[in-house]
Amino acid sequence: MLASLPRTSVFTSSRELRNDFISPTRARASYPLLPAAAQIRAFSPLQASMQLPTYRRKEPAAFVRQVATHASASDSAGGLEGGGPGNTNAAVKTSLAPVLFSVAIASMGAIEFGYHIAILNGPLELIASQLGFAGQQAMLGGVVSSFLAGAAIGALTGSNVADAAGRKKGLVISSLPLVAGAVLMALASSFPTIIAGRFVTGLGVGLSSCMVPIYIAEVAPTFLRGALGSVTQIGICSGILIAQVVNLILGVEAWRTMMAVAAGPAAVLLLGMGLVCPESPRYLASKGRREQADKAAAWLWGKGASKNLQSSGGSAEQQDQEKSVPFSELFKGRNLLVATIAFMMFLFQQFSGVNAVFFFSGSVFKQAGIESVALANAVTGLVNLLGTIAAAGIIERLGRKTLLCGSFTGQGICMLLMGLALAIPAFEAIRTPIVLLGTILYILCFSVGCGPIPALLVPELSPERIRGLAVSLAMTSHWTCNFMVGQLFLPLVDAVGISGVYYFFAFTCLCAVIFTTKLVIETKGRSLEEIEAIMYEKK
Repeated sequence: MLASLPRTSVFTSSRELRNDFISPTRARASYPLLPAAAQIRAFSPLQASMQLPTYRRKEPAAFVRQVATHASASDSAGGLEGGGPGNTNAAVKTSLAPVLFSVAIASMGAIEFGYHIAILNGPLELIASQLGFAGQQAMLGGVVSSFLAGAAIGALTGSNVADAAGRKKGLVISSLPLVAGAVLMALASSFPTIIAGRFVTGLGVGLSSCMVPIYIAEVAPTFLRGALGSVTQIGICSGILIAQVVNLILGVEAWRTMMAVAAGPAAVLLLGMGLVCPESPRYLASKGRREQADKAAAWLWGKGASKNLQSSGGSAEQQDQEKSVPFSELFKGRNLLVATIAFMMFLFQQFSGVNAVFFFSGSVFKQAGIESVALANAVTGLVNLLGTIAAAGIIERLGRKTLLCGSFTGQGICMLLMGLALAIPAFEAIRTPIVLLGTILYILCFSVGCGPIPALLVPELSPERIRGLAVSLAMTSHWTCNFMVGQLFLPLVDAVGISGVYYFFAFTCLCAVIFTTKLVIETKGRSLEEIEAIMYEKK
């Protein structure tokens, strides 16, 4: 999702820099003292027949306890539909702690994702010097390409692993090559060893990039699914920032330690998911394993929360059909729309220019007077992380579609302005501040929409039967387009100039806005079952 290109040089010259079911207004008017999530739940169809509580004016602490108790009960009674529909008559007090714990453990896979696409930006040239391939551009590119190739293969196999082994076991399996790859790179003594370590790590990252968003989407409550779905991108941004800070603190000479650090989150993922976290109740129910689904749902959401979980269990023939869904299923009937959105969202994400912006960020900040490339990288990483965290807080208010359109629009405007500033001589005096401000604003726009939402949206739009396939297709699109941008960017700069490339990215953002407006539905506040009904009834 962010640049995986090596920083083999610093560009300093101008030539080189070439809607929903209820009205929120009605909810606020009727229950002005309730939090937004509780207002929505109070008018949800699942609670239409329930007796609604009366809130009297109390001291703040007492009021918070009263609201929290009711919200907890309503979550168990049906408000947790995004994770597990329940009995609307059961007011079972529960806690979100198990869900948050499971999501935190799963996010270790996303942290690995971000860490590995950023960790070589600093020490790559030193590694090449110590391992005997300094100055060999093909070999330097091979270190990057081997990771992307492994990730693409891992993403392609993700659907098979997710459907055959399950979401939980899939995450456990993905952690094994992550640990092995980190060890290989830390102990590397030659070019083939570092290539092998990067490729094996890529396999784990590609596999986990499929598993993490599926698992989070299936265990998250409806009213938190947007915020928790953003955890995937928050994890990626955190991994990038961790890599940049480690690079800044330790220095490139400690590159072996940097590689070894990558084994930490993978080990947490392996142990936490393998020993503590449950399988997705939705996955278990879809396979007809009702008793196991009930136990997993009770662990996550409280007793009785799984009562209305849809189960495909029934005849042995039906269950056998669920075990193996052919890839061609993605292109039949309404599944084709899901597949198209899955593929195009990540194509637009990569060709919106994010890799170019992160690739040139070092040179942009250097021209602005910041000499440390490592510090510049850390600044851009911090901006990206803060923007993604902000997105998690507003995604359930503004919705996925609104944020996507706003994000792509902002990115396109920034690309257009930076392209003009770099191309028109009259802007030379103010070129640096324009490009500097444009870079920061671009990253902010990316981080609040285009960055986190595709990974959340694809599993939301996909029925359980093809969810693994759709996410696998989406992540294959991501890694393939990432590779294409990495290979084509510099040749395009040589051919048409940096401004021409920025204009192309701006045009891509415009196409993304049109595509999102026409084909993507809003999923805010809807259970996965409701989203499926809308997607497959829409003409």
